Amino acid sequence: MQSSDTPIRVVAACLGLSAFALAIIAGLSAGSSASQILLRAVVSLVVCVLIGRLVAAVGVYAMDDAARAFRDAHPIERVDGVSGEPADAHSHDGRDASAPMSAAA
Repeated sequence: MQSSDTPIRVVAACLGLSAFALAIIAGLSAGSSASQILLRAVVSLVVCVLIGRLVAAVGVYAMDDAARAFRDAHPIERVDGVSGEPADAHSHDGRDASAPMSAAA
């Protein structure tokens, strides 16, 4: 199971790198100098990573809260002595699942 910080980091990185790429494309199309393009791209990256972390943290909190509410509303009963095997050896259509299949079936 992954930690709840992983989605936050992924969303923040995607948003930051997208902003970085967009700032470089915008700077190149505007004809700005390389130092100006890189400065604006790095600033965009940092700002958007911070915004992405905030937005993703809110999303993770909302998903965790919804999952917790669903688990509370729909508890799974624990049954002692369950081995994980089916209760009977019959398939859903009533045939004996342990018997070999005939060619006519």
